[in-house]
Amino acid sequence: MITLVLFTPNTNPHICVGAVEEFAEGWLLSVFLKEDRLPSLAEMQTDSGLQFEISVAEYLGGVFDLTGEVVRIAVRSAGAQVPLMNYLMIIQMHYSMIT
Repeated sequence: MITLVLFTPNTNPHICVGAVEEFAEGWLLSVFLKEDRLPSLAEMQTDSGLQFEISVAEYLGGVFDLTGEVVRIAVRSAGAQVPLMNYLMIIQMHYSMIT
């Protein structure tokens, strides 16, 4: 789909913003859960495999959506012995760095 949009003439680039934000959210969540860290925009650009530039707005949309996913995981794991507070602290730290 991404290739089709990139090579279709007269395609409004704003129609794909939501899809890119959702991709960013999923990719960031994957890295976050595997490595307990939030990758930078530059790292996401080089490591995600996307062949077009991700805007700051798309990246931040993914980061903000990511917080909802982490909260959802925290709620589901409330009774488990999982250090989810660590996840929340990491997100808060990164959020404070970009604001």
